[in-house]
Amino acid sequence: MSVTFDLAQNLEWEGLVTAKSSLTGKKINRFTNPPQRPHDLIQKQRMIRLLAQRVGGCIQRCMGYDALIALSIATKEIDEKYGTEYHHRFIKYLAHYQERDLAAAGAQTDMKGDRIRRPSEHSLILMHMFTWST
Repeated sequence: MSVTFDLAQNLEWEGLVTAKSSLTGKKINRFTNPPQRPHDLIQKQRMIRLLAQRVGGCIQRCMGYDALIALSIATKEIDEKYGTEYHHRFIKYLAHYQERDLAAAGAQTDMKGDRIRRPSEHSLILMHMFTWST
């Protein structure tokens, strides 16, 4: 995981491992910035390949980043449907997350009611993501 922080400080990788915050306009670690346009998704893939090649495998930050992206989308959709303020709270948290270059952990689990069935055959799969308080 340390390489994700180290290369974000290296000017050689600026624009690949870093991005401009859509919230503050500051240069931040790309792992803290949900994609805003297709170019960001391409840079995300290039960044992950570069980092994985550097360390020879998993960089331990991808699932947390994907969870952050999912929360940015899900909170917006929930607010639009139910008139809640989850996205506003998420954006406040995201600014904090970007400012401190935090790393999140994400995990998937599968309820094993019937152990004879494969995970994809279960009717309910739960996704546990990090939570935050406001």
